[in-house]
Amino acid sequence: MNTHELDQLFGTRSPEAQLEADTSALMFSFLSIVDREMEARGMTKRALAAAIGTSAAYITQLFRGHKTINLETLAKIQSAMGIQFVVSLDGMAHDAYPSNFLEEAEEERSKEGVNYPWQGHDAHNIFSIVA
Repeated sequence: MNTHELDQLFGTRSPEAQLEADTSALMFSFLSIVDREMEARGMTKRALAAAIGTSAAYITQLFRGHKTINLETLAKIQSAMGIQFVVSLDGMAHDAYPSNFLEEAEEERSKEGVNYPWQGHDAHNIFSIVA
């Protein structure tokens, strides 16, 4: 019996296996949001790939869990889709931010001459990942 089979049998995981499981769970949290938004828009994985300048095969590998998404790809997705991921700590849900959080952030970025994907979009396009 190998280590993986023992982990499954006794419910224990090595630190490496736990890290891999945590990575997958976090990745799928983001991708499930992207998938729901794509479905609502009638957008295909091929269209998403074209919008972010990558291959449809890579997008498929991400959604199947064969590849791990990186922050640059997440940034490309949110830019292409006009959405914004908001990450917070456990116990600090989205409502922990002031109600004018995004407006203030947008005002600061405008002063700096920086354009962010969420600017000019409705609040329903802003998604929160609570760790």
